[in-house]
Amino acid sequence: MKKKARKELLKLLNDNCLTCDHRTKSASYCEKNCKIFKNIRHYGAIIWSDKVVEKENKKPFKSGKWTRKELDYLKVNYGKKSTKQMITDLNRPKSSINGKIHYLRERGELKKKRRLKEYAVYRGGDLVCMGTAVECAEVLDVSVKYISWLTTNSAKRRADQARNPEQSTVAVVLDD
Repeated sequence: MKKKARKELLKLLNDNCLTCDHRTKSASYCEKNCKIFKNIRHYGAIIWSDKVVEKENKKPFKSGKWTRKELDYLKVNYGKKSTKQMITDLNRPKSSINGKIHYLRERGELKKKRRLKEYAVYRGGDLVCMGTAVECAEVLDVSVKYISWLTTNSAKRRADQARNPEQSTVAVVLDD
């Protein structure tokens, strides 16, 4: 529909407006005196209608002081809901939500919530251990960073190029 309206609008402009003696005058002149202007406006409304409606329906973001209810919502849902969902629920801009999260973390009211990854560590095709990086590091008596490194492409390449690849240690991150 919009594609057809665009073609018709361009055709009207090319056939009529480019050759019109009044084209250098203001649009208000055309609006009052031109018969083709109504058609141009009609096709323009079809093309731009979605964007106009979208802007009219969009509520402006809330600004100003945060209420106790909003702060409680943020504390309860931080780490559980996405930022997009919190933007919608609180009707606050992303920068405001991120700023408040940062402020609450600085004050110690919010802890940075990280989902602990689960790893499976293999040596020569045999499962050595499963668990968080800390748990696996304890079993293998290595650092936590080493467990994380075992999941990288460089570690996998090194294991493939080893003299005894069947004795190499590799790890994979387990998905939920």
